[in-house]
Amino acid sequence: MKKNQLNSISLILLGLLLISTAITACKKDDVNLTILDSTELTQTAFADEETTGKGFTFTATKDWTASVKENTKAKGSGVSWLKLICNGVETYSGGAGTFTMVISLEKNLTGETRVATIEIASGSDKITVTVTQKGITQDEDSNGMLPSEIKAKYDGEECGIKITYDNQNRIRQTEYYPENFILDYTYDASGKLTKITFRGEGEINFTYSGNFVTHSWGGSDNYYKYELQDGRIIKEYEKPYWSNEERLCWVYSYDSKGNVIKKVNELEHRQESNTYADKNGIFSAINIPHWILSKDCFVSYIFEWFPGENVHAVNNPLLHEYHRGEYSGSYTYNYMSYNNNNYPTKFTINTGNGGDVTYEITYIEAK
Repeated sequence: MKKNQLNSISLILLGLLLISTAITACKKDDVNLTILDSTELTQTAFADEETTGKGFTFTATKDWTASVKENTKAKGSGVSWLKLICNGVETYSGGAGTFTMVISLEKNLTGETRVATIEIASGSDKITVTVTQKGITQDEDSNGMLPSEIKAKYDGEECGIKITYDNQNRIRQTEYYPENFILDYTYDASGKLTKITFRGEGEINFTYSGNFVTHSWGGSDNYYKYELQDGRIIKEYEKPYWSNEERLCWVYSYDSKGNVIKKVNELEHRQESNTYADKNGIFSAINIPHWILSKDCFVSYIFEWFPGENVHAVNNPLLHEYHRGEYSGSYTYNYMSYNNNNYPTKFTINTGNGGDVTYEITYIEAK
C-alpha cells in the first residue's frame, strides 16, 4: 500500500516537474518583437531623397525603445541625418502595439555613401534595420535612357527619327521618316567615329589630329574643323565651297554642367544663347561625340527648330535666343511630361513663326 502511495506521489511530482518545465520553455519562447516584412530590414535611398519610402512596420508586446547608431548628434537619434517618424512625430520609444516607422533623411551632399543602423529593443529581443543613403542621385546611378524614336508634329504633318544603338550606347543607325532616309555610323577600333554613310547619297568622313577633328564630305574640298577641349567644341572653322581659305566660324561657351550657353560668330555678326531646365537632356546618355550632334548629319532633318548644340546638352533648353545683325528672335520650350527617370517624353517649341512644333519621345534603357 505504501509502495503504491509512493509511486502515486512520484508520478504527481514528475507531472508537476514536466508542467513546470513546459511553462518555463513557453516563457523562453515568448517573442516581444515581430517585423511584419523581413525585406524592410534593409532600406536604401539616393542622395537627393528625403525618405527611404514606406519605412518598416513591427509589432511589440511590451515597451520598446529605438536607437540609431553612427554619430551622436541628432536629438534622440545617434545620426544627425536620420530621424524616425511615427504618425508624423519623431519617435524613439513606445508601448505594446503595431507601429509603422518612416525613415526621414536629410539630403546627402557629402558625395559619399553613408550607413546607419536602427535598433528596436524590447526586453531581450531586438530588430535591426540597416539604412544606406547613397552619395549619388538616381539619375547619376543609372546608365541613363536613350531616345529610340522621336516624332515631330507641325501643322498637321508628322515626321520622325528612329535610332538604334550598339552595346556601348553608340548610335549605329538613324532612320528618318516618312522619307525612309537612313544613316549608318562607323567607328574604328579605338571607338572614334570615322564615317557616316547616307544610303544612296554619299558619306561624311572624320579625321583626327591632336585636338582637332575635320568633318568632310566624300570627294569634296569643303570641310568643317572643330577645335576640342575635354571633348567639346570650343572653336569651329570652315572652308566653304566658295572659298579657298579656312575661316573661324563660331566660338563656344559652356556652363559648369557642360551645356552650351553661348556661341558667337563675329565674322557674320551672329550670336546665339541658351538657358536650361534642370532635368536630364534628351540625348545626354548617348555615347557619341558632342561635336557630331551639333551638325546637320544627325538631327536637323526633323529638328528645324531644335538648334543643334542643344541636342547633346546635359539638360534641356528652355529658351534659345539668336541675333543676326539687326535681326533677333527666340524659341521657347515647354516640357509637358517626363518619365520616371526625369527625361522629357513630350514637349513643344514655339518657333515665333505662328505655330508650335510638338515632339514625343520614346526611350530605351542604356546598357
